[in-house]
Amino acid sequence: MHSIQLSQVSFSFSGEAPVLDGVSFTIPSGVTALAGPNGAGKTTLMRLMMREISPQRGTVQWQGFNTFGWLPQSLGPAVQSSGQQKMRRLSTLFREADGALFLDEPETHLDAVNRAWLAAALRRHRGLVVIASHDPALLDSAGTILHTEMGRVTAYSMPFAGYQSMIAHEKEMRAAKVDHAEHELKKSQRERRVQLERQLRRSANAAAKAPLAGIPRIARGIMKRNAEATLGKIISKNRKRGDAEAQALHSLREERGRSCEYFFAVPVAAESFLEIDRLQIYRAENQTLWRRPLSFSAKRGEKLHIAGANGSGKSMLFKTICGQNELPHTGTIAHKTGEIRLMNSTHTGFDPAATPLMLALAEGIAGDAGSARRLLGAFGFPGDAVFRRFADLSAGEKMRLRILLIGKSPRPASVILSDEAETGLDTATRGLYAGFLNAFSGIVLAASHDAAFILSLDLTNRVVLDTNPVMG
Repeated sequence: MHSIQLSQVSFSFSGEAPVLDGVSFTIPSGVTALAGPNGAGKTTLMRLMMREISPQRGTVQWQGFNTFGWLPQSLGPAVQSSGQQKMRRLSTLFREADGALFLDEPETHLDAVNRAWLAAALRRHRGLVVIASHDPALLDSAGTILHTEMGRVTAYSMPFAGYQSMIAHEKEMRAAKVDHAEHELKKSQRERRVQLERQLRRSANAAAKAPLAGIPRIARGIMKRNAEATLGKIISKNRKRGDAEAQALHSLREERGRSCEYFFAVPVAAESFLEIDRLQIYRAENQTLWRRPLSFSAKRGEKLHIAGANGSGKSMLFKTICGQNELPHTGTIAHKTGEIRLMNSTHTGFDPAATPLMLALAEGIAGDAGSARRLLGAFGFPGDAVFRRFADLSAGEKMRLRILLIGKSPRPASVILSDEAETGLDTATRGLYAGFLNAFSGIVLAASHDAAFILSLDLTNRVVLDTNPVMG
């Protein structure tokens, strides 16, 4: 029987809070799912399990196997652009695996048919599989769910639906704890203010009534300094007590998590209009991508679902619309004013070494570094987090940053092309992104294989990329 044992494992990146803080657990044969919010450390935990990186403290031991198969979260642009290529990689892994399998968000870029195949393959597999995912259908295949958050790992031996209910209940309890702490902090602040005011009045009354006429000047100075020292101690004690309570409340708020309600009016070009007329893209040997040319149009406020199986050309269509496609094409693409923004899970065009602060200043969302840092802090990048490399951000952090850059940009957008950009996002951030697209008053073209995500959008029409693209 295969198993992986972690004993008192701790790991942190330089200068940051621990990703894992003294966690211990054993993973048996079967399917174990890693779940939790973006940035909680699922990928890091998986890399530790594979011994790709070493913990700063604790041990990772394998039992019953010496080799493993590995599907990383990012396979490179060529594979990410084709779910078919990813399927070939998955088929090989399941066919040839003789040790453990580690799958980091394998559902990304797979259509409904291929996701169903993957879920069935997980149920049939008899070896040890560790999978990190946000897809409920895949998480249903797991016998154990490891929830990672705030440096801790909690095991749930129950179906995914039961795990969701448990997590929701725990979040409600944390929220109630925060509400109670906020109430107690306000009460304590009022009591300290009343105590301080009373002390000030007593000091003032004592000074007014004191028979100072016969007291030497030096003695009066000593009395004054003693009174000031006493009052200073009271103020200092109150301040320290208040700081401790505020820090405790901050910790509870961090544990509860951010609300992710970052909605605002996104600047949109006054005239937003997009028209695709008899577009055809040519692949190798002059083969057409679609059997018939593609034609459709959209105006301001419309949101279209671009549907189609893997390989039907959704990403190619979006690249062509925003001028990034190197393949030859015929037909016309016309749009009025504003910018076309491409959103995908790889965040094409972003410098991996750029920091949130650098990107915010380059986009012009604020006039100076101080203002930019305040905005970034409100979007989940407090303190030194503004200096982290873009490549080191979690999927959720990258999405929040992208939303901020578009939402506060002085350059109005007219069209947002969402090319499976929700893949890899946790439930809260996926909801944030859907809310952002729904609030955007320009044109949205959304390609996705996630039925729940598509249903969350206020779609007005549908374009099917198939042998005969039609409006429906």
